[in-house]
Amino acid sequence: MPDKVTILGNGSSALLTAIALSRLGISIDLFCDLSKKNDTNLVTFLSSFTLKYLHRIGIDQLFLQKYENINEINCCYINKQNNQNTILNFEDHKIKPLGRIIPNHDLFDLLYQKVVDTENIKIIKENIVDIDFNSDQSTISLESKKNYNTKLLIFTDNKNRFISNLSSKKLIKKSFNQTALSIDANVNRSHLNTAYQFFTKDGPLALLPVNNQRSSFVWSLKNGSTILDYSKEEIEKEIYKYSEKYVSKLSINSITKHKLAFSFSKNMYFKNVVLLGEAAHIVHPIAGQGFNLTLKDISTLCDVIERYSSLGYELNHQFILKEFSKTRMPDNTLFSFSTKFMNDAFFSQNNLINKSVETSFKVLNRLPFIKKSLMMTASGRKIF
Repeated sequence: MPDKVTILGNGSSALLTAIALSRLGISIDLFCDLSKKNDTNLVTFLSSFTLKYLHRIGIDQLFLQKYENINEINCCYINKQNNQNTILNFEDHKIKPLGRIIPNHDLFDLLYQKVVDTENIKIIKENIVDIDFNSDQSTISLESKKNYNTKLLIFTDNKNRFISNLSSKKLIKKSFNQTALSIDANVNRSHLNTAYQFFTKDGPLALLPVNNQRSSFVWSLKNGSTILDYSKEEIEKEIYKYSEKYVSKLSINSITKHKLAFSFSKNMYFKNVVLLGEAAHIVHPIAGQGFNLTLKDISTLCDVIERYSSLGYELNHQFILKEFSKTRMPDNTLFSFSTKFMNDAFFSQNNLINKSVETSFKVLNRLPFIKKSLMMTASGRKIF
């Protein structure tokens, strides 16, 4: 396959796409601006089958061993009227581990080093002035006045200014009017290998263990919440109030804030352009599956390209792009909007909706086959 694939993106999705496609023998040009790398407290949940896929495409599995296995997810719904707790526990001895929690900057550094070590991936740091899109190939105009042609162009960032030329009419965007507190902390826990989600009156609070001493908390709050103005010590007290049954000691290292928004592209391709990562969908962190959703897209694209290329089709053939989009759109649509509706329900002030959510927790506890199905989805067993 002599043609090149060009990827525009500055995050882990762009790096992972380049690594996965390079395994097919394709030459990759990656436009990646490292100056835009952000060191935050954000973490990523990698499902067990995502970890297996990363290993399959040459990501060093030994590096990931230092992160704690997540074997159980404990969800606690706190009634807004009487503060009573309803516990929903996800655990199955046949599905272990569910995955691992990886700090975003660690994941980025790991993927970036793999990109640097891969011969058929070239990182281009030159600025792009313009892009002329057409079905046969796209022409990229560089700051050096040179023109650059590519058969297949992949966007992974939703903030790239050239995406607006493609998908403004096909993009659904909505602000959640929420801000997430991403908190890095040292935590002593009573139970290892367990992640927690507390559905508090102020918003979902997740306790995500990185290793036996370090954890990440992600608290989604309404933009007007007074908690956003709390000091570190006040936030520690609030978190401990909800997690004291599972935490004996808590010390916050740092806190970062992130505005939360929903974004969904109704098309995953346009002419010879493919949208992946945040260019295709941004979901609420309430379920922790955003990166795994992107990995499904990447693995599917690679499978379709490999199959059609073996039959002599070019990388940008419409058969490839249409089958990729047709395969991934149902799952992306279902997951993106179901997490949005889930978030809307947990933040609702409607007593009937709140009661329905609480009842759902109680019903699920009595239906182990549904809980197992949900765990299989979370662990990625329904992906590969």
